[in-house]
Amino acid sequence: MGLLDTPIAIHSGNKTFSTSVKGEISIVNVDFSYDNGVKVLKNLSMDIRAKSNIGIVGATGSGKSTLVKLLLRFYEIDHGKITIDGINIQELYLHDLRLAIA
Repeated sequence: MGLLDTPIAIHSGNKTFSTSVKGEISIVNVDFSYDNGVKVLKNLSMDIRAKSNIGIVGATGSGKSTLVKLLLRFYEIDHGKITIDGINIQELYLHDLRLAIA
């Protein structure tokens, strides 16, 4: 099986933003592990206000890039919830979500 034949694992939601995106992000009790079962993120919670700048620092392998990939839904979380402007990102059209992040 080639790369292009790989089935899509992330399914798009069916909601769009009803107004312009403010950008308030809420991450609530998020757990994530890759296929090997080792948890990369455990019970992570944070609120990021709209129009704010944050820095995420940590050692190699601590989950910095993974957090961004989860926000863009390149991977699904194991537990918890991530919202943008109060809307669960799993309910959003992938295109709209990724356009809002970009």
